[in-house]
Amino acid sequence: MITLSDIRACSNCGSTDLAWVYTALNAGPNADGNLRINNIGVRFFLGCAACGETLAIVSAEEVADAMTTAHATYEETGHGS
Repeated sequence: MITLSDIRACSNCGSTDLAWVYTALNAGPNADGNLRINNIGVRFFLGCAACGETLAIVSAEEVADAMTTAHATYEETGHGS
């Protein structure tokens, strides 16, 4: 299994010019304009700036989990003191 930290270069063209972008999306049954906050989701995309290849699509929950894990690792190494 590949983790996000394993992605260092584009698998299509080899470029290391990678960027994260995000989009909000309707995650519920309501039509746009009638959304409530619990109907809105977020997706993060890791893409290649050189060729436009999408390398990863990640949910907000996955980003939060990765940040929590990174923080716990940081604390365990004594850097959080």
